[in-house]
Amino acid sequence: MKKSVVKKVLVCVNGTAESIHAAMYAILFARQIGAAVKALYIVDTATIKFLLNSRFLAPDEKVLYEKKFNQDGQHYLEYVEGLARTKGIKIETQMREGSVCFEIVEEAEAWGADMIIVGGKKKQTLSKQLSDNPRGTLKAWSTIGNQLMAYASCPVLVVNKEGMEETFKIS
Repeated sequence: MKKSVVKKVLVCVNGTAESIHAAMYAILFARQIGAAVKALYIVDTATIKFLLNSRFLAPDEKVLYEKKFNQDGQHYLEYVEGLARTKGIKIETQMREGSVCFEIVEEAEAWGADMIIVGGKKKQTLSKQLSDNPRGTLKAWSTIGNQLMAYASCPVLVVNKEGMEETFKIS
């Protein structure tokens, strides 16, 4: 029997539909290849700190936002745990605080992840983007997926699969 190149999959959730789809994909993928899977939620304290320093947030609001994001993170990780249970998969969960990209890369390295899976969103079809831009150059989108591809030491898979809920139900 062949050994899989991917033994550990780190999936990042943030509560968006795209991140939940990525978690569903990661669970199905891990089940198919026999990999361990870990769900990670990052409380984006770097952005909160920036907003505080820019005076967009008051100091007491900072505490409220951090508390709310911690509660949200716990909720989303529990939800993903439930999804994994429905497919007979044991999933590890973790919450970290800091800069999103940095924390994901750090956790992937610390845990020894062989792949990172994140949710993505189709912005516009390639043909539409090229027809809207007479010079034929592509817009550069600054996304967490792009940042991870630049800094992660393992492959990054961006999931933007339509119909993921249906695929998850029937798999």
